[in-house]
Amino acid sequence: MESPSKQFGIIKVEREGRIGIITLNSPKTLNAFSWSFPWDFDRAVDEIARDPKMKVVVMKAEGKVFSAGASMEALKMADTPYKVKTYVNVLNSALKKLQDMPQPVICAIDGASAGGGANLVLSCDIVVASEKASFAYVFANLGLVPDTGGLWNLCRLAGIMRAKEISMRGLSLGAEEALKYGLVAKVVPSDKLYEEAMSVARDIESKAGLSIQFIKRICNRMPEMTLETYCDIEEGLLSMMFFTRDFKEGVNSFLEKRRPDFQGEGEVVAAVKV
Repeated sequence: MESPSKQFGIIKVEREGRIGIITLNSPKTLNAFSWSFPWDFDRAVDEIARDPKMKVVVMKAEGKVFSAGASMEALKMADTPYKVKTYVNVLNSALKKLQDMPQPVICAIDGASAGGGANLVLSCDIVVASEKASFAYVFANLGLVPDTGGLWNLCRLAGIMRAKEISMRGLSLGAEEALKYGLVAKVVPSDKLYEEAMSVARDIESKAGLSIQFIKRICNRMPEMTLETYCDIEEGLLSMMFFTRDFKEGVNSFLEKRRPDFQGEGEVVAAVKV
């Protein structure tokens, strides 16, 4: 069931059942980041992240361009070091919040993304791209380093050597090249993109929420973990999850040859840290 949408600057937030939908909704401006965008995006993420009914999020954009990154207005407003640092700090905080929110985020990208727009895509958990998608890492062409955690995500996904080449040369990658480098999960025809992204979201939404949330948390922390640390976390989680309602439902549904009806374990999630 759909609910009324809310608008935060150029960002529209909607709900379809237990799936949250975040849309960059300013095609006339190429969905560029305005001066208020970091604060607007932070509020939009909060709107979904704090809703216990939401199990998964789909992010998309209206128009032929996913996002052109920072707008000319934002660049002109950033006329002192303090303003630049404040803008980047708030934007980074919002993107870290996106990566840390309990719900996995599926990005559906159907056009060009550049600079911070490309980095926003890489902040999502799973990226589904159309054959029209592209990713322009133009910072070195402008005399800058990547913003919005982009280089960190690029190193994590593509590897350090490939990230250096893409960033130092200021390359633009097409959808198939991005797939080869591990920046996207799959490439589909443009007219099937939203349908495929929603299919992925519904598949995840049907699973046990506790499992999905901990898988996301663990995967996001994996680069800093040793095998020993991971095994300690795994053992602690499994010793708790064996006694949840959802595990019992999962086993019963398997034995009874039916689809599971997971009800969630929200009170447990709040008590366990990973």
